[in-house]
Amino acid sequence: MTPLKKISAITIAIVATMAVSSSLKKATAQQKSSAPTLVRNIDEPGFNAYQVSQAVNFSQFGFVASLPIPTGKTAVVEHVSVSGTALSGGMLRASVNCFNGSEDVTHSLVLTPQGDFNGSTAYAASQPLKCYATPGSTNLSINIQSTTFNNGSRQWIVAASGYVLPQ
Repeated sequence: MTPLKKISAITIAIVATMAVSSSLKKATAQQKSSAPTLVRNIDEPGFNAYQVSQAVNFSQFGFVASLPIPTGKTAVVEHVSVSGTALSGGMLRASVNCFNGSEDVTHSLVLTPQGDFNGSTAYAASQPLKCYATPGSTNLSINIQSTTFNNGSRQWIVAASGYVLPQ
């Protein structure tokens, strides 16, 4: 290529670059607002905490603990726990029942023996789960059943936690 053609090609490239850059809009930084926009988030679990515990007497072949749910709310249960004693030698079955107004769901709990003392065995379970329950007398219940008759009264603690949503 001759020197004159080289200079012409360079000149055309410079002119084309300047034409393209002058047609582009300049970028501007966003201005910060002096007042933030507040957004209400009622579905945030931390704003609508749900937790309940109850002492229950274990007698004969077990118990059913019905846990209350606030009126007009649906409880989303994320964790349950139980602990207490039963007569040694029998087998125990533990479960959580959730009824949401149309469907009944039963989740099993894994009871772990904690040791024996004076003819009784201590048990505990602490378990994450997810279930939905609406207000009602047995819509959220924790159940313990024993294969052996338990004489006397033994106290258990049951608890559930999660959050509530509008029904």
